[in-house]
Amino acid sequence: MAAYALKMRAAEHRAAVDEWQLREDERSALLDAVDAAFTHYRWSWAQTTVDLLVDAVHEVRARKFGQAHQDRIVKVYEAVRDKRNARKGIGAGPNDKTSFERGQAVYTNATMSIRRSVGANTVDGRGESSVAGYAL
Repeated sequence: MAAYALKMRAAEHRAAVDEWQLREDERSALLDAVDAAFTHYRWSWAQTTVDLLVDAVHEVRARKFGQAHQDRIVKVYEAVRDKRNARKGIGAGPNDKTSFERGQAVYTNATMSIRRSVGANTVDGRGESSVAGYAL
């Protein structure tokens, strides 16, 4: 019975080590994906997605990653932050912004939607109430 219990404890220990190694491999693969995404940051179509990815990983770094991984995350986060701030800076031209940022700037200051509101006055009579001309 003691030998069987010893075998069981050894098997549980190996399973725990395997699980830890699997989680460590997942964390390393995620950081490799972040690094690969960062290499695409030079294209404007990828910048917003990379910003969101790096911000999400940076938010959970203290809970999910060890110190070596945290240093790597902070390094990429600071590089993305510097590039984002340079892109949004005073000297940045309209071509330095992503399409999302340009659209956000347009709609932030818009007073009405591009589409007309429902029931708006139109030339051809669409949107008028069916009882508009009748006195009740």
